[in-house]
Amino acid sequence: MMVHSFQNQHIKITYRDKHGVEGFLKPGAFLNSRRSRWSAHPDMLVQYSRCLKQKLMDLGVEQPSIYIDVWKSMNGRFQQRMYDPNTDLANYDWSPYQTPNFTLPVLSELSNWREKLKELKKLYRNASHSIVFVADFPGMHLENYVHEDLGNTTISVLRGQVLVEFNSTHNLTVSTGESIKVPSGQFHKVHTISNATSCYFYVYLNATEMSLREKLSSFTTEQTSSKSQDPVLTLMNSEQISSSELEDPQIIELYQQQEAKKVLEHESKNRPVVERTFNFLFRKIATFRRSFLLSYYSCRNLMVGKPDDVQLVDENEYLDSWLPRRNHRTSKADQNKMKTEL
Repeated sequence: MMVHSFQNQHIKITYRDKHGVEGFLKPGAFLNSRRSRWSAHPDMLVQYSRCLKQKLMDLGVEQPSIYIDVWKSMNGRFQQRMYDPNTDLANYDWSPYQTPNFTLPVLSELSNWREKLKELKKLYRNASHSIVFVADFPGMHLENYVHEDLGNTTISVLRGQVLVEFNSTHNLTVSTGESIKVPSGQFHKVHTISNATSCYFYVYLNATEMSLREKLSSFTTEQTSSKSQDPVLTLMNSEQISSSELEDPQIIELYQQQEAKKVLEHESKNRPVVERTFNFLFRKIATFRRSFLLSYYSCRNLMVGKPDDVQLVDENEYLDSWLPRRNHRTSKADQNKMKTEL
C-alpha cells in the first residue's frame, strides 16, 4: 500500500456575489480546527463550500459563489494545484457515484524530477533561504505575494515558458534556464504560456531573519565565552544576560528559547527507558481513544441529529485535548486526568 505524504503550500478562497463583487476568506474560516484535512478530499471541499455559502448568506452576501484554489505537494513532487479554481464549488452538483470533474490529475510525468529537486535544495540549504518548487498547467496562473522581509526573491524556470505579470504595464517572459528577480511587498502572477506543463521554483531570502540569526550567533558566542568553571561567575551569568537585555530584547528572547530547547532535547535523550515506554504507550492510547470518540460522535449525529453549538464546541475541545503532541511532555495533572477518564 502506498502511503501518501502531502505538504500544504497555498490555499486561496474567493467568493463572488450575484453582482460580481469579489471577496476573500481566510482558509479554515468558520472552522473550530486549524487542520486543513478538508482541502485534500473533494467531497469535504464541496461540503465546506456549501457551509461557507450559508454563512455568507447569513452575513448578507447575496447568492455567493465559492472558488477554492489548493496547492499541495505529494510525496516530494512539485507543488501543484489540486482543483480547478474556476469551478463554483458551493453550487456544484455533487454525487458520490460520479467522479468530480473539478479535480486535476497528479503530474506523475514529473515524478522523475524528485532527485533533481533534492539536489537543488542542497544548493540552497541555508537557515535564511527557503525554496519552493511549482508546476502548473497550461493556460493557468499562480497569484503570489512576496512579503517585505523577503527582499531577494527569484523565480527560475526549469521547464516550459511563463509570463510573470507584475502589473498591467510590466510583464516579463521567462523561458527554460532563465531567472528573474521578483519585487517584494506586492502581488504578481505567473502565467503558464507554454503548451506543456511549466516547472519553476522560488528562492526566498529573508534578510530580517538573516540579520537576527547573525546577532543571535554573536550573542550566543559572547554568552558561551563569558561562562566559567568558577561557580560564582556561572551564577553571575544570568545577571549579565539581564543587563544586556536593554540592548536588544528580541535577541535575548531568542537566546532563551534556544537554550530552553537544548534543555528539553537533553532531558528527552536522557529519560529512563521506563518513562519513554510509558509516554509512547500513553500517546497510542490517547490516539485510539480519540479515534473511538470521533466515530461515536459521528454515528450519534447521523442517528439522532447534531447537538447544539455549545455542546459541539465542548466536544471538539475535549477531542483536541487527546491529540498526541510530539516533543511535548504531558504534565502530571493532565496525565492523571486522562487516566481517570480512561
